[in-house]
Amino acid sequence: MAFSIGIDLGTTNTVVSTGRVGVNGNVEVITESINQIGADGFSVETQDYIPSFLYVEDGEHYVGLMAKAMKGQKRNRVIASSKNFMGQSNYEWEIDGERYNPEKVAAYFLGAVRNHLKDKYGKNVDLTNSVITVPASFNLDQRNATKMAAKLTGFGEDVTLISEPTAAILDFINEQRKFGDEYKDVDFKDFKNVLVFDLGGGTCDIAILKVKINEDKVYVEELAVSPHTLIGGFNFDIYVAKAILRDYCKENNIDINQFSKEQIDELENKLVVKAESAKIMMAGQYERYKDRDNVIEHIDKKPYPIQIPEAINGHALKYNLTMSKYNKYINSLITEDKSTDNIITPITNTMNSANLKVNDIDYVFCVGGMTKYPMVKETIKNYFNKEPLNFLDSMKAVSKGAAAYKLFNVEETSVSENVVSVVPTLPQTVFLNVKNGLPITLIEAKTKAGTPIILENAIKVTSEIAVELELYSGRSAFDPELKKLNNLKLDFPHGVQVGTGINLKMEYTDKGILNFEAWINGNEDIRAKIELEGSNISNEEVEKIKEKYKFGNVGGIH
Repeated sequence: MAFSIGIDLGTTNTVVSTGRVGVNGNVEVITESINQIGADGFSVETQDYIPSFLYVEDGEHYVGLMAKAMKGQKRNRVIASSKNFMGQSNYEWEIDGERYNPEKVAAYFLGAVRNHLKDKYGKNVDLTNSVITVPASFNLDQRNATKMAAKLTGFGEDVTLISEPTAAILDFINEQRKFGDEYKDVDFKDFKNVLVFDLGGGTCDIAILKVKINEDKVYVEELAVSPHTLIGGFNFDIYVAKAILRDYCKENNIDINQFSKEQIDELENKLVVKAESAKIMMAGQYERYKDRDNVIEHIDKKPYPIQIPEAINGHALKYNLTMSKYNKYINSLITEDKSTDNIITPITNTMNSANLKVNDIDYVFCVGGMTKYPMVKETIKNYFNKEPLNFLDSMKAVSKGAAAYKLFNVEETSVSENVVSVVPTLPQTVFLNVKNGLPITLIEAKTKAGTPIILENAIKVTSEIAVELELYSGRSAFDPELKKLNNLKLDFPHGVQVGTGINLKMEYTDKGILNFEAWINGNEDIRAKIELEGSNISNEEVEKIKEKYKFGNVGGIH
């Protein structure tokens, strides 16, 4: 039986779903329930997510609920929000003399997923049928780092990546196709513009997609994506934690300047945990009673007690947080202001990038745990003047859609006719370095996958022996953060006259691979090509890293 794996490698939580084809031909997907060591370090809890926290102690590595709990106790031994630094291989955390870069941290989360799957489905479970999701805004380095993390944990270097918004839409489509037309919430018989607003734990990801369903054929094309925006639920919790401490000190005539930075950081870390719990409780209360009269007035004023023992000068910090106060504290995050971080500016920028107005958007979908909070959902509703559509479970939609995508495109299954065509766009412009001049644009950002770009006589031969081609990626030729990609060397087996033209070809594939070719104009026999993906690390070096860091021995999963 065909079997697929979808992994949402999130900033704050990692979620894994598995899919198979049911007897009726439908693609059935479930989110895996995973046994973990609880926050107390002893009990076992079952959750359908793994908190994306890595705790290191005495050479052992732990992920999940216990690792997250240790953030408030031994924060210097816990790595959190590592996804925010993916693609920055030089960014490292040091614990007990060992250095961890973002892809190594991600490898521990994937190692936990791998162990769970093998324990449940057997050691021979095929991990190559895995799809890992990434933010639509991830650049080439970030995508390659994700693939490296997968390679380090046995998922293979050919693991499929798709964008998180696209995966979420595929989950919605898969669930909707199980119902008759009269029960469906949307109509995709003609092309529709869909905006997916994904506000997770660490990032705000917006994608505008063109979607059409023709019988069993699904077409999804990325029209525009937001820049990589590091705003998520964690930022909301930090804002609230800082505001609680500020207001508490003000109300109790406490001079906050008497405390050291370390003391304030420790207290704010504890308040972040409390703020997150209160947020979840308030959102749950609102969802439960939203159809009752005066629900807003009731929940707005309902206090959620926050208490931290011996927090300040040996005394407990006691504070009553209400939804009204919470909304006041986060107001700057949900109000458009280009001078501050917020969730609205990325939407506006993405709309402008696609040359679309609010009325051009047919459907708005909200995904990600933070979109469950009422004020966030209301903000999106007011921006688009329409009610956002929700998934059955916005926390699971991304991983479920990833698992469904793999099955839709497996030829040997009975759903082989249910082909899903996903057309991603290139996240960055790629340039060729030119001496004594500006870089040459080889392929523009937002170019559709499967669109080859050929430049004839783009450059001239400057040496009779060979030409070295240096590639960079970035937002523009003037981008101060241009990233160096691989070099391509075009060797000449026999002398080529200086001044001869060189043709260049670049194409972005639907698997997220950049193919680059160069050849002598008029002589295609003198040709070189390269795939710009993955890492320059050899298989031998990969094995050394795996042996040293032991990603498969990760703890925290029971």
